[in-house]
Amino acid sequence: MADDQGQEDPENVVLRVQSEFESKKKRIAALETELRGEKDSLPLIKARLEDAERKAEEALDRRRKEAFECALCKTSFGSEEPFVPVSLDCKTHLHTFCRQCLLRWRLEKSAAGDQTPCPSCKSPFLQRISHLKINHQLASYSRKRKRGLEDSTIDQFITMMAKPRLSCQVVWDLLYTLRHEESLVRQGLKLLEKQPALAKFDGIPTNEVFEILRSFPNDLEIQNSALNVLNRSVSTGESL
Repeated sequence: MADDQGQEDPENVVLRVQSEFESKKKRIAALETELRGEKDSLPLIKARLEDAERKAEEALDRRRKEAFECALCKTSFGSEEPFVPVSLDCKTHLHTFCRQCLLRWRLEKSAAGDQTPCPSCKSPFLQRISHLKINHQLASYSRKRKRGLEDSTIDQFITMMAKPRLSCQVVWDLLYTLRHEESLVRQGLKLLEKQPALAKFDGIPTNEVFEILRSFPNDLEIQNSALNVLNRSVSTGESL
């Protein structure tokens, strides 16, 4: 309250200052409490940030690994046949697998009497697997792997190749793709020689037969079988 000269009563000044001081004191105490709470939560916040960073790195590593591995066998692509990455141009996306896995996939589906869909999106594909182009961008980053297949894998292919429902086209595509595997080529040619439907098969390109002949120049059995298969089929001069 002010006096007649307009000056505030000293007692009121003291009360006002004390009130402001108490108010600021309470505010400071509240801030100190808030600060202690935030300080106590810092380890939790830090742990959450570290966990989020770890999960992000794991997701990135997983995506990077998936980009460089076959979706069927879950192993890294190779830079040599038949482990090279080849892509199916499906309706919505390019789906990439190693060539040997696509061969196995087609053999399994054909042996069951089914058409061969893309393993990822199930879109049908009719391309010969031996003609699928290598994804060179992926192949350039692929690890070195010994050329050729393990004996156990070759035996599996030979067993699958003998399934009665397999068409001559599927068997020939397998032989031509893996034309450097002697035992597989030998058995495959024998199977084709015995196949009654071979006479109606017009899908053996002459140039591909000659490639097999060049691969085994000193093997008379393979040479005779290949020529016999060629003569019994209605050969074509170009690849399918």
